[in-house]
Amino acid sequence: MNVSMPVVRARWCNITRITDLVTAALSPTDLGAWLVPDERHRRTVLAAAARGVIGVSGAAARCGVADG
Repeated sequence: MNVSMPVVRARWCNITRITDLVTAALSPTDLGAWLVPDERHRRTVLAAAARGVIGVSGAAARCGVADG
């Protein structure tokens, strides 16, 4: 059975929710600890990194760079 799901692009108003999701998923893992060893700052640093990646990919998409 082949089921295609529609893809809905995230909008700028979704950045906070996406950042929270990425941070919550990565923070308690060994990878999160390896990336940011200081547990007190881990969530803040991971959130800032996720927000930066989202911002860069969003800017590229707006400029047409992300389109094949």
